[in-house]
Amino acid sequence: MKCKRRGIILLTLLLSACSSAILLEKSDIKNVIVDANPSEWKGKFYNFEDKKIGVAYTNDNQNLYLCITFRDFRSFAPVLRGGLTLWVESDNRKVGLKYPLVYRERRTGDFNRDMPGNREEMRKMFEKRLQEFLGNQNEIEILNEENYPLALINKFDNTYGIIADINRFESEIIYELQMPIGTGLINRGDDNLIKVKIETEEPARMNADFGGGMRGSREGARLQRFANMFEPLELEFSLKLSF
Repeated sequence: MKCKRRGIILLTLLLSACSSAILLEKSDIKNVIVDANPSEWKGKFYNFEDKKIGVAYTNDNQNLYLCITFRDFRSFAPVLRGGLTLWVESDNRKVGLKYPLVYRERRTGDFNRDMPGNREEMRKMFEKRLQEFLGNQNEIEILNEENYPLALINKFDNTYGIIADINRFESEIIYELQMPIGTGLINRGDDNLIKVKIETEEPARMNADFGGGMRGSREGARLQRFANMFEPLELEFSLKLSF
């Protein structure tokens, strides 16, 4: 009997580990405007404190709306270097949206060679790259579950019913998204549960001599901490559509 109970407990743990552990609560807001402004969400975000990221969602009969807030430049740094892919799985169908994009010609540069030597220089460099990055986000790539691109659309073209925007709002970076329901992008299953995963591409690794050969020094250790914040981002959660 004890062995059987242990087997049931183990199976329960395995099933829990295979699904998105966090189920978000739907926000009770209406008439969402996708403009990278979080004011209408009234602060109703689930906060992933370890990553300094907040997520909120709502839906109506036609669309799912999602808002993601990156609270500081460290939380957004992986997106700046690797772009962001949002995976949506509904009714056993998975589709991805790659937005914002890091264009291939911008991924080939050597980040190490112009890494600044102190915190203020780092912030200035980040601000410059952030402005360039946000100002260049006019396309959305649609992916199948094998990560194969199906379409590259202009974000102002509403052919697919997808609307996305990303911008700075005060001290945060705000990502907002609208996806249509019942068009193949999101399908309504019997349970109306949607699994969501956001991830960034893994950037080129910092080399061992990061910090200008200052390994072992206090300055080298501090700069290495800057390097660590560029680890790829991965975040999973679930949500439930209600009508």
